[in-house]
Amino acid sequence: MDHIATARQAILDLGSEDYYHIADAAAYLPAVQPEERRDVARQALLELLEEGLIQVFFGRFATNEMSAVPTDQVPAILNNPAAWDPAADVDDQCYCFANTDRGDTAYHSGHAGRP
Repeated sequence: MDHIATARQAILDLGSEDYYHIADAAAYLPAVQPEERRDVARQALLELLEEGLIQVFFGRFATNEMSAVPTDQVPAILNNPAAWDPAADVDDQCYCFANTDRGDTAYHSGHAGRP
């Protein structure tokens, strides 16, 4: 399985349960070299977003007060190193992701690979 496919599966697995910090998309890729994890996760997140399988949010984990980030703003966010650094979160607010209903369906049916 290629790294992007592995990342897609890991992201949909995480996103099926709750909101996850975007850094987690890279952290759950142990088979990928550490210096490549963010790039692989970024590409997988963008693919899943374009396919309508995930949504990126901004807000507070502790309260689940999250606001959806407009899709056209997500590439710039994913290119910002601070967005991937939990230590850079401001007032406990961060960028995170979760599955859409379509993403949950794809995950549970085992169709998380590329279309």
